[in-house]
Amino acid sequence: INNLANSDKLLIRTLFYIRKHKLVIVDALKLLIELEETVKSEELIIEKPIEVQNLKGKADLIKLYNNSTYSIIDYKTGERESFSVLKIDELLDKLISGNNEEISFPALNLLQLVLYSYILSKVYSDYKLKDLSYYSYFTNKLNGITTESFENNFYTGGNNRIIESEEVLNDINNKIDILLKKTISSINNVEFSTELRRDEKSKQSLDDSYYSIYEALMFFSEEGGIDDEED
Repeated sequence: INNLANSDKLLIRTLFYIRKHKLVIVDALKLLIELEETVKSEELIIEKPIEVQNLKGKADLIKLYNNSTYSIIDYKTGERESFSVLKIDELLDKLISGNNEEISFPALNLLQLVLYSYILSKVYSDYKLKDLSYYSYFTNKLNGITTESFENNFYTGGNNRIIESEEVLNDINNKIDILLKKTISSINNVEFSTELRRDEKSKQSLDDSYYSIYEALMFFSEEGGIDDEED
């Protein structure tokens, strides 16, 4: 097996994964079919690459509805942090602030779909967001946020997952716009400052030696020290 090409090794691993988790994958596909039968789409788009102003993205599934709204579903083999409108809003504020605040690292994964939805809204300007969600083969419901209400047979519910008004959605999109412009400006100006971010949830359980490596790198990179208060 050591003489196989990397592509062949990947194929073997893929086939092994499919065989091992076949029933789980079938259940996932059943959920999608039942969701489509319950909440019918005008058009289903699979893995559509989109680009606007040099921003690119691709989601696994887009559902367009005849009331000019859309859903985005992205598939992950593992679970994701629970979606929350407030969590997204606070995370964007911290990333924009530039104050190097503690952030939730798992919550960063949620921004992938939020950013894709932002880009999609520019391409499909006549459509508005209905919902966006992650789906894992190993969970039985979609994990997302919505501007309407969730069909609870398919989505994990909760009021914290509802974008209550168009103003709230516009505010999130405006913050994304600010964050993207800030990031693009930093890239264009080759401004890559070294930052030590700490996870607001799990920092107490992190291995001190693991952090000391990054603290040392920061010290020599910035030619400065780190306050004891940050330890």
